[in-house]
Amino acid sequence: MSGHYSEEPGIRLARDEDVDAIRAIMEEAVSRLPSRDWFIDDDTAFIARHIRDEGYILLCVYGSDIAGYLMVRHPKPGPDHLGTYLGFTREQMMQSSHIESVGVLAAFQGRGIFRTLLARAEEIERDESRMKTLLATVHPDNRFSRLNMERQGFLPALAVVKYGFDRLVMRKDL
Repeated sequence: MSGHYSEEPGIRLARDEDVDAIRAIMEEAVSRLPSRDWFIDDDTAFIARHIRDEGYILLCVYGSDIAGYLMVRHPKPGPDHLGTYLGFTREQMMQSSHIESVGVLAAFQGRGIFRTLLARAEEIERDESRMKTLLATVHPDNRFSRLNMERQGFLPALAVVKYGFDRLVMRKDL
């Protein structure tokens, strides 16, 4: 990482060769949190599936450095779909995407990267994928992530236990 960045960031889709960099951002995120259950990090196979098959990952890049990522999943209707908690019909589930995770390296925080990545994901989901709803989860005590999501129009829809941890299901209608 170069250190000083005056240029505007770029947004691009992740490729297979980005898996390790995304995993490293997750590891850094976990290391900085006051509680391990605030963020569920994923293994490289999970990350690769999102690049290839289950959705996509947007990257924020400064030059050749990856500053952050946002992972979107297009889940099939079923028990792991967050819409299940909200009583969604099969049709509503087919028109809903999940924000699986977001991470920004500490060196790049405070630059609006989360907001930039989320805005681009919303455009893709609404205009290209024709989705009607974005869903996500956040730990109730993780005020940083929750506030970021609420600033972008997500509302807490329901408190649940998911992944063995307390979570708020967050919802945004597109």
